[in-house]
Amino acid sequence: MRYDKVELQGKFWIQRVSTAAGTKHKSVIDEGRLVYDTGDEHLYFGGLTDWKKVAGQYDVFTALTTTLFGKWPLPLGWNIVSKDDVMIHVTSSSALVNSYEGGWTITGIDTQGSHDHGGWTGTGIGSFRIGDSNAKSKRAPLIAHLHSIPPDGLHTHGFTPTWRPAYIKFVEGVLS
Repeated sequence: MRYDKVELQGKFWIQRVSTAAGTKHKSVIDEGRLVYDTGDEHLYFGGLTDWKKVAGQYDVFTALTTTLFGKWPLPLGWNIVSKDDVMIHVTSSSALVNSYEGGWTITGIDTQGSHDHGGWTGTGIGSFRIGDSNAKSKRAPLIAHLHSIPPDGLHTHGFTPTWRPAYIKFVEGVLS
């Protein structure tokens, strides 16, 4: 490394001090200086007026912090939290964090009362337009929604219990 026209060769050692807090910071002179605190085993750099600790692994995330990972393998120190077949629900209530609710069974839509499909019931022939303008609309075959309505108007809709929404898999990791 060249510094001020002096060529340095060999190992570069950071100054070791017993405590960074006990090492007097000399304002502008120490700005950018590195010291290694042998007491707490952390690296510090000189700011404008004081020593700033260089963030280590546990300074960014505290122990037992959990986060989602979409990459494998997990970083060193992170372990998988065992949770299967759940989706993420964002909440603004701290009381609800890490609570479980709901299930995969679709409730409330198994039986419908009287309603109308705009005259489209029975066997599907052709197709109909979906959307609120020509630019946004698409064509769907009538067979996509096919059922018969009895004279009293009551009927049921059946759903496959193994249905799942589209998803991508992540794993929850905990820092130990």
